[in-house]
Amino acid sequence: FLQFSGDSNLYEILVAQYGAGSVEIEAIANALINGQSVTLKQKVYECNAVIDTGKKLFDNVKEMLQGMRGLMPFSNGVYSLVIDKDESSSFDLTPDNITSEITVQTQGKNKKYNRVTVKFANPDANWQSDSVTYPESGSADETTFLAEDNGEVLAKTIAFNTIANKYSAKDIAKIVCLASRKHEFACKVRATSEALEIAVADIVTLEHPSFGWTGAAKKKVRVIAMQLMD
Repeated sequence: FLQFSGDSNLYEILVAQYGAGSVEIEAIANALINGQSVTLKQKVYECNAVIDTGKKLFDNVKEMLQGMRGLMPFSNGVYSLVIDKDESSSFDLTPDNITSEITVQTQGKNKKYNRVTVKFANPDANWQSDSVTYPESGSADETTFLAEDNGEVLAKTIAFNTIANKYSAKDIAKIVCLASRKHEFACKVRATSEALEIAVADIVTLEHPSFGWTGAAKKKVRVIAMQLMD
């Protein structure tokens, strides 16, 4: 990625990797002249907000975490920042270490969306309220989601005070929509002391033949809470 001094945009030329400011603007011009691709990259994780220090600390932290799909688990006496993204499993929960039945709670329709609109302050419109929607009207994703939901529109509108970039807003809208569709259930299990290797926010693999969760059908889940048994 190319980044120029005083320029908030990121640039990519072919697949070459560069440090910030290490390539001059002529490199982009030459690439275009030679018919090579130059892609403008946007910083979708920037936080643009006025934080009121008179509010409670945790309220301000929640507001910032919302706009960056962040999690802040408390483990071993400290809080840490985790970005919700696709990760490899760090532990396998199997019938060999699961000591209880699995309690499964399926997600209700009120938490599943096929249309998500994100409202944000748009600097290109004099900081007036603007919005983006995922999936776009008439897109293949919209057609697919509506078909899966029997033609019923399941819409959600969210306002973010920390987003001032339409690309960031669209990224969040897509993530919220897809996450609501992927989040099929929540479950509880008891496990042996081996599971002490797990920390809150870890990704683990859940295997259980009674649910058909074996082989390629094993479930990858994120740990949202843990409790030490007597």
